[in-house]
Amino acid sequence: MFKIGPFSRVALVPISQLRYYDEVGLFKPAHVDPGSGYRYYTIEQLPVLHRILALKELGLTLQQIKHLIEDNITSEEIHGMLRLKKAQIEQTLEAEQMRLNHVQARLRHLEEHGILSGHDVVLKSVAAQPYLAGRDIMPTLTEMGEYYYELARWLAENAVSYQSWLAVFHDPSKKENDIDWELGVTMPSVTTGSLKGNHRELRFRELEPLEMVAAVIHDGPWLELGLGYQALGQWMAINGYQLVAPAREVYLKLVAPHQPENPIVEIQFPVEKQK
Repeated sequence: MFKIGPFSRVALVPISQLRYYDEVGLFKPAHVDPGSGYRYYTIEQLPVLHRILALKELGLTLQQIKHLIEDNITSEEIHGMLRLKKAQIEQTLEAEQMRLNHVQARLRHLEEHGILSGHDVVLKSVAAQPYLAGRDIMPTLTEMGEYYYELARWLAENAVSYQSWLAVFHDPSKKENDIDWELGVTMPSVTTGSLKGNHRELRFRELEPLEMVAAVIHDGPWLELGLGYQALGQWMAINGYQLVAPAREVYLKLVAPHQPENPIVEIQFPVEKQK
């Protein structure tokens, strides 16, 4: 038999690791001297130790390895355990590949422009939201601005309590330059039905939850809002995502176009990974 020191050299395993495996009941010595407490191992134990090391190399936890070695588990259980570990590794690789793509995109932007982009893309989920809004098709930004002022006046006149302004951009209409959009406010609670605004019907509904949203924060002039959309489009192309629902704009700070302050807008693209 080998004392723990010589056995660790034969097995190429640190003494501290052998002691820990003994403490957790994973790999115990063949004999422990009751007087000195010295641990002794046999050469016949090496295959078991090698199996532990091989399973650990696959990424299994020590508890899982102990279960595999000690319990009389079926080949189907082993197969399922390894398939689960395979899925976890693949998920980690996918996340790391996405992180690598982000780094490469930042490097390209630095090389081309010398500065980092001001539009950082993040992935998140969005909960369902009670929503009061009117939907219309408008050909110009001027008309869109007038629509906002009309709705803002109506909300103030009727003392409507709301949380934030939000716009939903639906599929384009048949006319090339027309914008099919829904402008309104998120509400504190769910309400049903409709109301008559100054010139349009306002409808209560619940905006559906979004499982995955790519979002950027635009803090700058209205005329540069398109840069946020450009950043999202580039991000989707680089990372292999596609738009699956109408885009949204959440107006975190809403200011008129002629005011010196900049608006703060969160642009949200509902996305999914391309097949």
